[in-house]
Amino acid sequence: MRLVIGIHDVPAELISAMSLGQLLPEDLVTKYKNRLLSEIELLRDEAQKSAISGLAWLMRLGILEVKVAAPRTSRGIYHQKRMIFRDKLGNVIAGTGSLNETMGSRENVEEMQFNLSWQTGFSGVDLLVQSFEEIWANEAVEVSVFDLDEEFATKLLLKTGNPPNPYLVSEATDAVEASKVLELARSGIAFTPFNLSSAVLYPHQERVFAEALSRWPVRVLMADEVGLGKTLEAGTAISYLHKFHQIRDITILVPAGLIRQWQEELWKHFELDFWRWDSGNSAYVSSLGESIGNSFAGSNGIKTPRLKIVSAQWARMKPHEFTKLRPELLVVDEAHAARVSETKYGTSSTQLWKLVNEMSTKVPHLILLTATPMQVHPSEYHGLLALLGLPEEWRDFQNYEESLRIIAGSNEKPTLQRSSTLANLIVSSVESNDWMPAYLSQEEMLQIMNLREKSNQSPLEGAKYVMAAFQSFRTILIKLHPGHFFTCRNTKSGLQQFGYVFPNRQFSSPEIVMPQNLNRFESGIENYLSGFYGKTEEALVPKSRFPIAFAKSSYYQRLVSSLYAANQSLHRRRAKILAISDSINSSGFDLGLAQLSDIVQEEDSVLESSFYDDLDSKLSLLNDSEIERVQVNARQELLHINELLAILNAEGEDLPSIDPKFSAVMKELELLLKQGPVLVFSRYTDTLKGFLSLFEKSSMAAEVNGYSFYTGGEVWIKTAAGVSEATKTDVTDALDEQQISVVFCSDAASEGLNLQSAQSIINIDVPWNPARLEQRIGRIARLGQKAETVNIVNVWYPNSIEAKMYSKLLERKDDYELAVGEFPDIFSDSIRNEVTELLNPGNPVTSNLAADLVNLRQDFQTIALKEIWESEVVDYPASREMRQDFVEYTHSMLGKSNSIDAFSAISSVPGNRNSIGLNHEALDVAANYPISIEVALKQDLFASYIGDKFIAFAVSNNPDVYRLLKPLSIGKLLRTIAGNDCLTVEDLGSEFSTSAADLHLRQFIQNLPNVPHHLLAKTIFENAPSAPEITGQVSFINLGKIGGSN
Repeated sequence: MRLVIGIHDVPAELISAMSLGQLLPEDLVTKYKNRLLSEIELLRDEAQKSAISGLAWLMRLGILEVKVAAPRTSRGIYHQKRMIFRDKLGNVIAGTGSLNETMGSRENVEEMQFNLSWQTGFSGVDLLVQSFEEIWANEAVEVSVFDLDEEFATKLLLKTGNPPNPYLVSEATDAVEASKVLELARSGIAFTPFNLSSAVLYPHQERVFAEALSRWPVRVLMADEVGLGKTLEAGTAISYLHKFHQIRDITILVPAGLIRQWQEELWKHFELDFWRWDSGNSAYVSSLGESIGNSFAGSNGIKTPRLKIVSAQWARMKPHEFTKLRPELLVVDEAHAARVSETKYGTSSTQLWKLVNEMSTKVPHLILLTATPMQVHPSEYHGLLALLGLPEEWRDFQNYEESLRIIAGSNEKPTLQRSSTLANLIVSSVESNDWMPAYLSQEEMLQIMNLREKSNQSPLEGAKYVMAAFQSFRTILIKLHPGHFFTCRNTKSGLQQFGYVFPNRQFSSPEIVMPQNLNRFESGIENYLSGFYGKTEEALVPKSRFPIAFAKSSYYQRLVSSLYAANQSLHRRRAKILAISDSINSSGFDLGLAQLSDIVQEEDSVLESSFYDDLDSKLSLLNDSEIERVQVNARQELLHINELLAILNAEGEDLPSIDPKFSAVMKELELLLKQGPVLVFSRYTDTLKGFLSLFEKSSMAAEVNGYSFYTGGEVWIKTAAGVSEATKTDVTDALDEQQISVVFCSDAASEGLNLQSAQSIINIDVPWNPARLEQRIGRIARLGQKAETVNIVNVWYPNSIEAKMYSKLLERKDDYELAVGEFPDIFSDSIRNEVTELLNPGNPVTSNLAADLVNLRQDFQTIALKEIWESEVVDYPASREMRQDFVEYTHSMLGKSNSIDAFSAISSVPGNRNSIGLNHEALDVAANYPISIEVALKQDLFASYIGDKFIAFAVSNNPDVYRLLKPLSIGKLLRTIAGNDCLTVEDLGSEFSTSAADLHLRQFIQNLPNVPHHLLAKTIFENAPSAPEITGQVSFINLGKIGGSN
């Protein structure tokens, strides 16, 4: 069958653009196709969706061919109604007229005329047939025609939910349906984590999934190094608990800037609709933009969404509100902010730690995420472990610290006191967590049993027993340490031992020369910040301690980002000071707080906006002399701000064009673009927009394919077709498909974006915290990067403090890795201290980064934690062979079809958008494709159940004798169903009969390395919920027949 349809309801300006040569006809058709797809996705009527999917299947099967006719001029549309029918004997019916099947047919006068070849001869019919054939062959003068091919039909089917082939009639009626196999595998616990996400995990992430959940309640610290995928690991754990253990009330606590990213990732990869709390509007907002206005914890019988994402900053400010929640699972991102620190005054904890600590006694399941569990002091890591529930002996920080000394002091002679501590810690871990790791040797297990027996007899006997075999028990301590039990941590160096490949890094920094006039501006900034910045706020709270040093260093960071950012920031600062001054002059204390709040927000929270929330009350408490002091300080600050702005104004309005940093970036960008796409990073939107304005005036902007702009609040793509709003996925796709060559990124893009199609990064400004720099670099220097070397260009103004310190750090790879991986705050604090000393010359701050890093490297805590985290790291059964089977199955099923074009790039390699997993839509398309089986169907395939839970596939050659399919052989099973392969003994377990089925199925699940085993260990939580178990009768359901095994 052949069908030609016309393009209707296309804007006239598009038709005009096409007729003038400004828009190609194929571009018009592409826009039409995209509009069709987007409209079909909105259909709710099942009958309409069924009709469209039926047509799409006819197109995919080659039964129906469809072309689209676009007019060659802007004067009309293709509106012909013509039909030609031909039977096997050659008889033809040709009709033409105004037949209308739309609503208009009820009111219009319509008619059709038919010519019959056997009555009128072929004269009337021939004209109509000839006209149709000319249109079909694209030879008609008035219209251009384009194919709607099988690839488009496949997209139609995906938009309608990928329904099965309604016209499929299997040649072997008792053959297994591949679509049913997929449906079951996606529902079965034996196929976790492969059936939990559209994303494909790396082996180390699969291992974290199994280890993190092999305890009950689930209480764990996910601490992979920066860039190794903690968010995806956490999402997989959340999805598993929600899908298989009905944990419905889940709250995720994240930094404010990451709320949308978490929400998008959970929806995109796991189809979990988490609602974010929008505190500004007192409403929850879903992934799809729906809103529920409500109080945070619900009121008057109105319930809140069960899946929530909440800002950690808001929760800290509203602890009484947040602690009203009673989730079953609490996830805390950037958990190192929940910190316990040792100071000269004793131990102190952050507000976030206190908040999570209170919740930890009420929430059974707790997942913490951080790449840096210990920032400076071992008390910080101990504080995180305490949130998860330490055994009694380990709650004492001195005991914990002593455990690190024991592990670090491998050659020290043991004492009876130290042996006693070691004995108590080991016994406490074993008894409290009911945990004997599988990697303990038989001899070690026997030693532990003997120790427990002797310690029960007498603590002294236990200590002597340990002292006699101290090094053996030291090794046992490493394996049983809470740091090992609670923490799942992968490092790049550790993964390289198992064949992971990370690209080399080439760092460079172009030399920048500052003109004399700009040197005067730089000196003026230092003078302003050291003597006048923040004095107005200090005067507003004369009896309070104001964090002026931190505010100065943060503002300095913004001002030295670029001249354009400095100019914008100084204007906003002036507006803020004027607002305060004008309020006092009016004696009304009405600051226009909405406006002031906007100003503060623009300043990147340099001075916390909460400081200004109750500014009226602060002013009302001041006496006349204190008010005068505010006014004097405000006038002085305004004077210096105006002087700085005058220097910049003298340079002209186009600051980007005279900024030596921007000039250096332009030269670097031109060079790097010859190698491939480039990411341009800045922390500040002002800097990005300033540089973008310079770039767009250059010839480079016209020479590149296109470019994109990505910040937390603005994402767009510009190509030859114009500017269009975009999503994170759009940016990634456009870069992969070489539609764009440059992405201008704020730090919002340094989380969750995989942009390894680029191989160069230019940092217009460099984060003081090296972990944040690593986040940026991690967009390209990641698994899946094809280039052997990536380029990182750091741009600094001459003589800047961060330039001097980073230059020294990058000279030594081990120093850099230590600073990034474990102690980023040491480095950022060192820079901040240097800046503070520059801006406060009367208050010198002692700082020696090199000495600090040497001390940390040699410190017992660093040595001990390295041993704990890296001990017994084992390779994990890779699922890549399973994914390779998926690739081969898809290609074999769709290889002769145009549908393969939509999936030609699928890959078994994890970590990119083309990675194929168990939930990939390509498998659905392949499973619904008709097959012709040429092999003998000798075996029955069964689905085995315990109760109503699908467990595994079973193969049977003989009645009442089964063998279970190993989950990683699911791709092989699909290939077998298609007749392209045969299952082998290696794909199946041992034989068993129906009478032994219950025990066999349970042992099968228990022995799968990919499935979490909650009974393996227990965590400490009062009134903990019972560990989930699968209960019910065993049953087998016959799915049909497959080819025989080899």
